[in-house]
Amino acid sequence: MKTIFSLVIYILPILLFSQKKDSIYAFIGKVIESNKVDYKEHYDLKDKITNYSLQIGDTKNDYQLIDKAPILMDEMYVTKVKVIKWLNNDIKKDTIEFVSFDHYGKPDFLSVEYPILYLGFNKKKKEFYQYKYQFDIAYKIKEKWLGIYQFRDLYITKYLANVKTVSVNIPYNLPEKFNIDNEEQREKYFPRDFYDIKSNREAFIRKLYKVEDLANVRMNSLTLR
Repeated sequence: MKTIFSLVIYILPILLFSQKKDSIYAFIGKVIESNKVDYKEHYDLKDKITNYSLQIGDTKNDYQLIDKAPILMDEMYVTKVKVIKWLNNDIKKDTIEFVSFDHYGKPDFLSVEYPILYLGFNKKKKEFYQYKYQFDIAYKIKEKWLGIYQFRDLYITKYLANVKTVSVNIPYNLPEKFNIDNEEQREKYFPRDFYDIKSNREAFIRKLYKVEDLANVRMNSLTLR
């Protein structure tokens, strides 16, 4: 009996991850166009003032509860992306359109040349949506796709601790306002294990992950939130 119980405890997380992973659409993309939209017009809520729940995804964790319409603290974007490489749930599409919600304004992935995106699909609304703030950054190095995540995303850091990296040496443009003399911020956003930053602000990325490994860890972290 104890053996059976132990087996269930071992297998259950794997089954849950497998089920959740089946609902995540992950790929390397290149943005074709993105537009900020009025969510009231997009969801035809212009004249509604009653209480309602704006369902973004299909599970209880993928929605935002709004007390009285029309109030939404996030900005909404509709983005069309060219699919460069599917990493999970290949649906044989070359382009894909989805909605994003961002409390801080323009989604960060729009400034990345090749973002790794993680989408869900809302069956009721028949539209893809970005898991909020979830993306990684891809680089093509010698015909191979490698990737890195934003180090301020502390949640995923622990899950990548034992994932192998690939040594590289590629130039990186630091944000103009970033203060390289602030040791705490430097280690948080550009840790020395991954970034080499010179005193003249010349910077290089030294390590990346295989995109498949990075995407699997990202999707696994989504199932645990």
